[in-house]
Amino acid sequence: MVRKSFKSIVTTSNRSNYLSEKWFDKIKAFQVLVVYDDDSFTNNLYENFHKDVYMDMEVTDIFESNADSDTFVICQQTYQQNKKLFLKLRVNARNELILRMAKVIIIYLLKRYKAKSSITLTNQPQFKDTQFIHSLVKQIEVMLKEQTFLADNKVWDEFCEWLNVYLSDWVLQDMENSLGIIALEKMSEEEIKSLFNKYIAKNISGDSRFMANFRKIVNGYVQQWITKIISELHLDKMPLHRIEELLQLEKPVVHEKPKDITMTVLQDGNLQVMSNPVYQSIRESLSNCTFKRTDKVDWPTSLLNKGTMKGTIQIKPAQLQNNRANEEEIIKSSWNQVKRLSEVDVDVYDALCSIFLAKAKHHKDIVEFYMKDLLIMRGVKAKLGGKGRRGGFEVKQRNQILQALSIMQNLWAEIENVTLYEKGKSVQASLQGRVYLFQDENQKEIDISKHSFNKPCYFSLGEVLSKFLIGSGRQTAILPLHTLQYHPYQDKWEKKLIRYLSWRWRTQARSGAYMQPHKINTLLEVLGIHINKRAPSRTRERLEKAFDRLLEDGVITSWQYEKWDEDIASMKGWARIWEYSTVVIKPPLSIRDQYSSIERKGKNKFKASANANKVNNALGARIKYYRNRLGLTLIQAAEEIEISTSYLSNIERGIKIPSARVGTRIEKWVQLHENSI
Repeated sequence: MVRKSFKSIVTTSNRSNYLSEKWFDKIKAFQVLVVYDDDSFTNNLYENFHKDVYMDMEVTDIFESNADSDTFVICQQTYQQNKKLFLKLRVNARNELILRMAKVIIIYLLKRYKAKSSITLTNQPQFKDTQFIHSLVKQIEVMLKEQTFLADNKVWDEFCEWLNVYLSDWVLQDMENSLGIIALEKMSEEEIKSLFNKYIAKNISGDSRFMANFRKIVNGYVQQWITKIISELHLDKMPLHRIEELLQLEKPVVHEKPKDITMTVLQDGNLQVMSNPVYQSIRESLSNCTFKRTDKVDWPTSLLNKGTMKGTIQIKPAQLQNNRANEEEIIKSSWNQVKRLSEVDVDVYDALCSIFLAKAKHHKDIVEFYMKDLLIMRGVKAKLGGKGRRGGFEVKQRNQILQALSIMQNLWAEIENVTLYEKGKSVQASLQGRVYLFQDENQKEIDISKHSFNKPCYFSLGEVLSKFLIGSGRQTAILPLHTLQYHPYQDKWEKKLIRYLSWRWRTQARSGAYMQPHKINTLLEVLGIHINKRAPSRTRERLEKAFDRLLEDGVITSWQYEKWDEDIASMKGWARIWEYSTVVIKPPLSIRDQYSSIERKGKNKFKASANANKVNNALGARIKYYRNRLGLTLIQAAEEIEISTSYLSNIERGIKIPSARVGTRIEKWVQLHENSI
């Protein structure tokens, strides 16, 4: 690099620095490297974006005074000897600066968005999602690298030269002020160089005022860059719809009410619900009413224990935090809710989940529904009006839904040691919070039990469920609509069985082991039933009646005992043997077809072959299809697959053929998402 003359870069104010001009070209060249703590930077970058306090941030905050960093001075000789290493460090530092600039550009656009729309960040739930923020910052970072002058290496060379000249001037002035010009002029060139190195090291390592000025001039320089970027990209003139598109903003509560809710949530007579162990365990606790008092708390509490997942679910009203004085009365009210628990509550639990999965584009979305939608999904028909009679649903039916929704709002879960999937990798996590969150049109929490039956309701998933809908960790299953429409009392066995079987079919889908036998005692446990000791035949007859009803309704294709000798039924004590026998239950074709895409089909499907172009075009079409159905942008999908956006775009268009390793990652991504469409 050719060093520019001193006067061409630095113009001092009010005085000319004699020593700086005289010695500038004789000082040994050096490099300054600032390395910030990665964890500290990352946490500060993505935290609290949803809080309006960030809207006051200015460009001068790019290099915060309290940020964890190390600054190194490297002589040019050392730099040249280890050029490859230091060049890599320089590129990393450059990328970090661009990342910080991307954050400032986002904040600038958010300010313009707020000014134009009067909508605050607190009304944008996706800004509470670290993964969303990470994807957004990366998107803007790519834009800065590809669409602005920052792509030119000369720009960075000029910046480094400018910075070195400023630092040299400051240090030389410090030497002149400390020792005087006369003393310095008596020194040899080598002595001046040695003294300069000591002074710059002292200022950078121990002078807070020096470092404050250092940050100030860098921020000032970068501010000029950002001003130029805003002008070149026309960000200052960008219309509202373009800002919303660039920042992936959308109004969280914009869901039109369908004429018939079942048209929205149905797929070939099936609903879509979640299939993770937390969801299933809560469902079983509600269905079997396993809530008890514990030694630690008086609230109705059910222990959750499925596989490695452990935790509790409580019926604990949200209003408690504002009403501690009446805690005893509220606890009593919770136990009254436990006494009224029925399969209607489980129906509402599944129906809400199905509505959310059908309507939400993002796991933090807020969706709209009407209470009558829940009755329609359960097969309850409104009475027709006429001849002086009022039509609509009965008061008893309305109250039943209000009571069920109140229980949904009061569900509080604390989960430990549960497996989540992030970017295709499993991680262990702990979760706690409400299962469902109910709000009004202004996104304020409401008491759903007091909400008008005919007014629209809004809800979102609590973290204990929403975490299972992120990216490749999305876990959903198919549930026949018949489940909700069976009678909550007369057909209780059928309801419980098909919920469990639907969950098991989803867990077996990966291996295609649908014909794996079920133990009778396991099915009875799911039903919350003990064998009638006086008349065990009644228990067997009722279970077989439930199997026959499911077969008659097309919910299952067939059922039969495995290795069961009917002669045993004539022997004394036959029930103990029957309890440990097994039964094979075959799912309907629609279920098997739905899950066929996620069955293991052998190793990598995407290896090159004679018809590689044809295969790749089909692959690209598949990726695009599922990405659009899931409402994902190219950037979001690329982030989940862990490849670059441009690479994914080329694969979608059939331009690029993925490597075996990338093809495997894409295949896993497709398989994880196919079952949720």
